Amino acid sequence: MGAKLRAAAFALAVTAGLFASAGPASSQSPSPSSSSSPSDTVRIVPFGTSFWWTFSDLLFGDDPAVLAGTTRHDPWSQTINGVSATPLPETRTTLVSTMIWGGYDVSDHIGLGPNQRLVLGGFYRHDWAWTKFGGFGEQSSNNNAFGALAVYVLDNWQFSGGVAFDFGNADITNFPSGNTGNFDTRAHSAALQVGRVFTLWGDAMPAGRTSEGPWPFRIRQMSVYFNPVFRAGYSRARADGFNDNTGAAFGKEIERAWTVGGSFTLSAVLPQNGGGPLWRPYVEFSIDRQLGYRHTIDQPTTGLVAHLDHDKTYWGVSGGVAVWVNRNISLGGSGFFRASGSQEAAGGLFWIRVNLFAPGGYLRTAFANR
Repeated sequence: MGAKLRAAAFALAVTAGLFASAGPASSQSPSPSSSSSPSDTVRIVPFGTSFWWTFSDLLFGDDPAVLAGTTRHDPWSQTINGVSATPLPETRTTLVSTMIWGGYDVSDHIGLGPNQRLVLGGFYRHDWAWTKFGGFGEQSSNNNAFGALAVYVLDNWQFSGGVAFDFGNADITNFPSGNTGNFDTRAHSAALQVGRVFTLWGDAMPAGRTSEGPWPFRIRQMSVYFNPVFRAGYSRARADGFNDNTGAAFGKEIERAWTVGGSFTLSAVLPQNGGGPLWRPYVEFSIDRQLGYRHTIDQPTTGLVAHLDHDKTYWGVSGGVAVWVNRNISLGGSGFFRASGSQEAAGGLFWIRVNLFAPGGYLRTAFANR
C-alpha cells in the first residue's frame, strides 16, 4: 500500500533558522486499480521539509504560533524492481498546526560576554491534516511533535541546532468501497543553521545581547537589514503497516532525506513615533535541495517494494510583519508560497512572543528570523 509520510518537526526559529524537520502525518490512498480496499498511495502527508513550515520553522519553532495552509502534489512516479509502474494518485492536503515554545537565556549563568548569548529551549506542536487522493480515497491525520534546540549568538552571527521527534495516528477511507483503516506514524529529525545580520542602511543592530531603552534597541531612523542563512538537516518519517476493516494487509512506508539550503531575508525597521510600537516588515526568499532521498512502500501480498520519487529542489517566498507592542510582547503574521517541480504549497502563519523572565527579550528571532 502506498503512503506518503509526512514529516513535520518544528524547526527552531532559525526560522528558527534551519529546516523543517518532519514528523509523521501519513496519508495512504487506494490505488486506481483497486476499489475494494486502501491500496498503493502516499500516506506520508507532504507537508514536511521545505513546505508548510520550513525545515527551520519546524525543527526550531521559536514562538507560540498557528499555521494554516494547503498543498498539492502531482501523481507520484514509482518503480518496482527497477521497472516503471503506474504513478500513485495526486494528493491534496489541508493543514492546521499549532505550536508552543519556551526558552531560557543562560548567558549570564555561564559568564558570556555582552556580545554573546546562549538560549536553550524546547517546543510542543500539534498538527491536523486532511488529505484527498485523486478521488480514490481520503485520510485524516493527527500528529504530535516534541523538540529541543539551542541558539548561540556572537555579535551579529547566529548558530542554531535542534532535534525533534514526532508521533501520530491516521484514519484512511477508500472510495468507492468505503473500506477503512487506521495506522500509526512517527518521525525524527535534526538540523543545524548559521546566519548573519548585515546593516544595509540606518541604525546598526547591536551585538549579542546589548539593547537600549525599552525596545530590543532604539530606532531613530528607518533601518534596513539583510540576513542570509545557510542550513542542513536530516529527517526520517514512517507510516506503519496495517490491516483494513476487511482484513486486507498494507505494508509500511518510509521516507528519508538530507536537506541543504538557505534563505535570504530583507527587512526594514520603522522609526518609533513617541514610544509607539516598533514595526518590521520583511520578505524572504529560500531554496532547498533534498539529497539521498529515499521513499519506499512495502507490498506484503507480493513481497515487493515500491520506490517513489519526485522533484527534489524547492524554492519559496514569504513576507509579513513583526510588531513590538512593548518591551515584553511582540507578535506578527506572514504568508508563504513554496513550490518544486512536483508540488506547491501556500498558507499563512501567526505568532506571538511574551517575555516572562527577561524584559526586552533577545534578538535571535526578533530580527534575524522574524
